[in-house]
Formats: sequence, structure tokens, C-alpha cells
Amino acid sequence: MTNDRSEPRAIAARAAAGEGLSRGVVLKLFGVILLALGALDSLLLWRGGLVADDFSFVLLVAGAFVYATGAVRSASRTQQPVQRPPKP
Repeated sequence: MTNDRSEPRAIAARAAAGEGLSRGVVLKLFGVILLALGALDSLLLWRGGLVADDFSFVLLVAGAFVYATGAVRSASRTQQPVQRPPKP
């Protein structure tokens, strides 16, 4: 049994129909990656006995901003209502 949704043609057809990733998912993922890198950088600097520099802070703020932008984009996605045929 093969899953029809995982075949390349089915994926391409869904992408052409606009059924791919919802808006803002890539931005939210990139924001989470920046947040994780900023947190790891600051924790490793702290563990090494160094003072956390501005770069760690910039990574954290940029990650939060990019994540928030992705969340707004995904929330502002307007869905058109389904038009039903008139009753006879």
C-alpha cells in the first residue's frame, strides 16, 4: 500500500493548488533556530566564564522578532468560505 500524498506528483499537485506549507511556517522555524542559537551561545559563554556579548542578545531578539513575524503571517491568512450550490 502506498500513500498517495507522499508521492512526488501528488506533492507537486498540492503545491500547485496552494495546499503546501501554510504562510509563516518557514519564518517561525527560522526564528526558533535563531532563538536556539542565541540561547546556546549565551549559555556556552556563561559556562566558559566569559561575559555574554551583544551578539547573543542580537540573536535572541532577532529570533523572537522573526518568530513573531511568522506567527502574525500565519494568523492573518484569510480563508475563503466554501461556496455551496443553491438548493433546488
